[in-house]
Amino acid sequence: GVLAGEIGYVHVANWSDPVPNLDGILELFQGRAGVIVDLRHNPGGDFTHGFPLAARFADQARLAFTTETKTGPARDELGQRVEWTIEPTGNPSYHGPVVVLANGFTNSAAERTLMAFRVLPQVTVVGSRTAGNHGEKVGGELSNGWSYSLVPQVVTAADGTSYEGPGIPPDLEVANSAAEIAGGLDRQFEASMQLLVGGG
Repeated sequence: GVLAGEIGYVHVANWSDPVPNLDGILELFQGRAGVIVDLRHNPGGDFTHGFPLAARFADQARLAFTTETKTGPARDELGQRVEWTIEPTGNPSYHGPVVVLANGFTNSAAERTLMAFRVLPQVTVVGSRTAGNHGEKVGGELSNGWSYSLVPQVVTAADGTSYEGPGIPPDLEVANSAAEIAGGLDRQFEASMQLLVGGG
């Protein structure tokens, strides 16, 4: 939708499916003063569903992250390095100021989508560190019925850092408390609006 101050807004609840009506959403954003992309509480899914959205904000091809998958027991036994890039794809597009909201419940594929967004020069990430579990996992079921999963992959952001564990830090850290949220106050959202409407 469109918020006060001519700010476009989209919340992506998960990456189980592609964003529906992407053309319509970007049409709605045309001429707006800014856009907020809310990835908070997104548990992930298929990160390739996130790239088409991020691509609508890209001005040129940029490296988003690289992946390397374990091929043996030693720490440095890794397979081929794969580069994942974000590049302009599809119209309409939007190249004005963008805030991406993230928090500790931004997981997995949502974190990889965030890596794509954060290399774009007009994007500011607001909120708190992400969950830090964005490597592809393999798993199965034990004889007693328990499930297990392992992450045999190293994901490295474009800045050369692996954020597996500590999570991806925001550009502007803003904390929300449960009590404030229950009372209707979302400091992360308010900070995003201030950046886009108030100019910083």
